[in-house]
Amino acid sequence: MTFVLVGDGPDKAALQAQARQLGLQHVEFLDSIPKRAVPAFLAQMDALFIGWRKLPIYRFGINPNKLFDYLMAGKPVIHSVEAGNDMVKDAGAGLSVAAEDPAAIATAVRELMALTPNSRGRMGAA
Repeated sequence: MTFVLVGDGPDKAALQAQARQLGLQHVEFLDSIPKRAVPAFLAQMDALFIGWRKLPIYRFGINPNKLFDYLMAGKPVIHSVEAGNDMVKDAGAGLSVAAEDPAAIATAVRELMALTPNSRGRMGAA
């Protein structure tokens, strides 16, 4: 299993340094990819992750463009969120866990890995 992080977000350098410090060998960091390349890239993944910070504004809900790309890819999604809405949970399209909770995220990864490919496929299709 390899975790692939894509993009040039503000935490990238710190995450790369932490991965090196911990000797993580199954984490890859890729640069941003063009929007038109996203569907083909996501098609190669087994599962997708989107995580949110705990912010009071999200009590009114979220509308993430990235999540729509994930749902269209037909892959199960691990959604780390605390918001007024949770499209992944509502659709049964993956697993939703608390925002900013590394232990819950790790548990969700293990749960997805334990599912059969057919079960993961049904989640993705949702």
